[in-house]
Amino acid sequence: MVKKILGGSIGSCVHVAGVLNFLKLAEKEGYKSIYLGGAVPLEKIVGAIVESDPDIVAISYRLDPKALEKLLNEFYKMIKEKNLLDKVYIFGGTVETAAVARKFEFISKIFDGSQDIDEVILWLRNAKKDKEKKKYLHSFYLRE
Repeated sequence: MVKKILGGSIGSCVHVAGVLNFLKLAEKEGYKSIYLGGAVPLEKIVGAIVESDPDIVAISYRLDPKALEKLLNEFYKMIKEKNLLDKVYIFGGTVETAAVARKFEFISKIFDGSQDIDEVILWLRNAKKDKEKKKYLHSFYLRE
């Protein structure tokens, strides 16, 4: 089964080099990538998650950390409402925006630009295990 990654830059962020490079690495590791572009509205990302059912959702943001916190709060509410928390969500950005993303438990992995390429590739190779673990934990918490 081919694993899918959906990615794009959220909000008003048009910086796409990081997410594009990540998706290219993912393709080399056997993933099918779905690129949404830059400055993608949250509604469009959520709709694409519903439509394409990716294993991993990669979101990127490199602008104002305060604005990111509001965006991630809104994004979390939207994916929770649509029952999409069983996906693996990852974040890429600057050191400052990564610090904000770390506050959100639904985000499994955060890349802040300090990782070398081997670390990113290793994470991609092990991401399927993360998804299975997250699905188990999600279903466990739903039973409580």
